[in-house]
Amino acid sequence: MNKKTIVALYDDLSGAERALSELEAANLRQDFTMMGADSAKLGSSASLATENRLESWRHAADFGEDPNFDARDRRVSMLTGIGVTREDADVFAEGVRRGGVLLVGRVEESMCDSALAVMQRHGSVNIPGRAQGYREAGWSGYDAAAADYDSAQVAEERRRAAAASLRDVNTQGVNTQGANPAAGAPAATPTVTPAATPTGRVDVNRD
Repeated sequence: MNKKTIVALYDDLSGAERALSELEAANLRQDFTMMGADSAKLGSSASLATENRLESWRHAADFGEDPNFDARDRRVSMLTGIGVTREDADVFAEGVRRGGVLLVGRVEESMCDSALAVMQRHGSVNIPGRAQGYREAGWSGYDAAAADYDSAQVAEERRRAAAASLRDVNTQGVNTQGANPAAGAPAATPTVTPAATPTGRVDVNRD
C-alpha cells in the first residue's frame, strides 16, 4: 500500500508528545519521530525518538547518511527532500530555530486523514498564519547562519504565539495560529497536499 509522509510543527515538546501518545493509542503511530529540541535542550543533535524510528524515517525520506536535523544548514534541504515546498520548509525550519518541534511520520494512505486529525487536535502550527506573523515582524526567510533561540527567547516566542492565537480566536472565531482552539471555535481544515494551503501539516505522496 502507498504511504504518505506527514510533517507538523508544534511550538513546544508537550504538544508533539500529546499527539504522539494519541497516535499510539489509536494504532496510528507508524514510524513517527520528533525532530527539534525543547527549551531546556536547544541545539541538541539527539533525536527525541528511538534510534530505530529515526532510521526508519531517515530511510523513507532518502536523507542519505547524515540525518542530523539539528545541523542548522540542513533543516531546509531535509524538509524539501521529503516533498515540503521551499516556502513552507523555511517556516518549519524557522519554527524549530525558535524552539519548536517537528512531528514527522509515515502512514498508510487510508489512515492519513485520521492521523492528520489527531495532529491537529494537539496544537499543530498554522503555517501560513505563522509565516505571516514572522514577516510582519521583519523576517524574510530562514537563515541557517542565525543561532537557535536560547531558553529565554523561546519562552518569549511562545508567549507571542499564544497571544496571537488568542487574538485570532476572539476576533475571528477560528484559531489560525495552531494553538488549541477556544471552546466552540472550529479548528482549521487539515491539508492533504503540499500544493494546497497548509494548516501545519504537509502530506506528501511517496510510493
